[in-house]
Amino acid sequence: MAPSVSEGDVMFASSLFRPGRGDIAIVRDPTDSERLLHKRVKRIEREWYCVEGDNREQSRDSRQFGPVPRHLVLGRAWAMA
Repeated sequence: MAPSVSEGDVMFASSLFRPGRGDIAIVRDPTDSERLLHKRVKRIEREWYCVEGDNREQSRDSRQFGPVPRHLVLGRAWAMA
């Protein structure tokens, strides 16, 4: 799948809306708290989100670092080209 967000795109995020399955979420990297990631939500389980990048071959996501705790999911993202 081609990436949904490209270099140079402007992204907006809202903490008012929790991302649902299929949405792009802004997530604090569980292994580096200074780094923010944008990932697609694949599954939600109570207090955990499983997220994946659209470019599976090059993405670092829940397949590597596991489910993300809900408190590290900062909000739902919208991309503006």
